[in-house]
Amino acid sequence: HFAHIGDSRIYHLPHEGRLKQLTQDHTYVGGLRRAGQINEREARTHPRRNALQQVLGAGHQFVEPQFGAVACRPGDRFLFCTDGLIDGLWDRRLEEALLGPAPLAGQGGRDSQASAGKACRHRPGGRQRQRQRQRQR
Repeated sequence: HFAHIGDSRIYHLPHEGRLKQLTQDHTYVGGLRRAGQINEREARTHPRRNALQQVLGAGHQFVEPQFGAVACRPGDRFLFCTDGLIDGLWDRRLEEALLGPAPLAGQGGRDSQASAGKACRHRPGGRQRQRQRQRQR
């Protein structure tokens, strides 16, 4: 399960499937893309690409978070990242990086210092191992 506001992203790469962006950018340009009015290339150069429409704080009293859930199966991969990481990487490059051994850190973005990416791999029995470790303490 996840809840989301803003323009950081969550991606899911199923073991057998294509990369999918799970979260929606809460920006003016994100709305244009969802409506099919512009493509990925146009979105990356649009003058209002960073104009947030939903954000926590900054005087915004009312927000409508995006809620979602996705099944996690062995071999699936997830990427949690800020907009600084994805700013310079195309979606197909994200998929290639998630499939390969190289980390994404330092590969993209306008602000690599402020960007963060975390790729997660589902491991069968991971929750059981975690409970066992807690009991041992």
